[in-house]
Amino acid sequence: MTAAVAKSRAEIYDMVRQTRQDALQQHPTRITVRAPGLNEDARTNLQAEIQAVVDRALQRATPVQARSYREPPTEEQDRRAISKQLKQLRSAPPKEPRQRPARQGGIRVSMSSLPLSTEDRRALQSEVRQLVRDRLNSAAATRGQQQTVVCGCTWPYWFQPCCSPQTPSDLSGLGPFGDPSDPSTPPVFINWTPDVHIFDVDDVLMISMFPWDRHDPAPLPPNQIVAGIRISSAVEPGMWPKEMQGWQYCMCGVGPIAHQETSTPFFRFLLLEQDTVDTLLFRKKTVYGMSDVFSLDPATFWNLFGGWTMTFDWLQDGSFRLNP
Repeated sequence: MTAAVAKSRAEIYDMVRQTRQDALQQHPTRITVRAPGLNEDARTNLQAEIQAVVDRALQRATPVQARSYREPPTEEQDRRAISKQLKQLRSAPPKEPRQRPARQGGIRVSMSSLPLSTEDRRALQSEVRQLVRDRLNSAAATRGQQQTVVCGCTWPYWFQPCCSPQTPSDLSGLGPFGDPSDPSTPPVFINWTPDVHIFDVDDVLMISMFPWDRHDPAPLPPNQIVAGIRISSAVEPGMWPKEMQGWQYCMCGVGPIAHQETSTPFFRFLLLEQDTVDTLLFRKKTVYGMSDVFSLDPATFWNLFGGWTMTFDWLQDGSFRLNP
């Protein structure tokens, strides 16, 4: 641990800014691309091209120290703001958060975390957007209503998980599973041990996949998934709370959260749409609170599971767990 006494709060802000900029300049960036209209080889090549463009932009960019920062509030302004917030909390119920509608189609480029000035960032995003548009046009890619997303993150990636979901597990070797719109397709049961190995005992989930039931009005289209989560007491009773949520590039967790507090015979279900969700993210309560722990690889998620009804039984709790 290090500690330093400063003459003022402004001096501490300057210290932190300088340390942060030094760290950002010493570590590389990571670029990820979601391009529904491209095959994996073309997507990987496009990602490498964009990485080269970003590296050149960072080399020729205006020194980030020249960026202007908003003057931090004074202690008196902080005290007034806190007092105002307390009065509002005590006098009125909290408002529902505003939900921004999902954008359909198009190209979204997010480089907000890179150490660039506003002007340099705008120029880079325009250059990347044009490169993506050219590659999609040359490949005659059919995108439909799905967005193409380019996301740029800086080190440490662990604290910026919007470029890549937490510990993705690749299940591509398991498929294909048949036609989920055919009621005669047999269900599929998967014993899933995610790629998280911190203690001797691993997490284990049972994935159950069900095709269309004739009693339902219609089968799910391939761009939808119904997913449910449940904490099971069949193997290990007394597990801590668990959560499941949709995840999207650059947006992290999106949509509602399926939360289970304890073992129960009932599932909490989510309806996933391919336009807005790239994969599923799983969380559990740890000594640090609710923590992202693992996910399913977005590169294979929809090809494997689109159109299926899936349930996840959390059978065994492993990493990050302490006995309650």
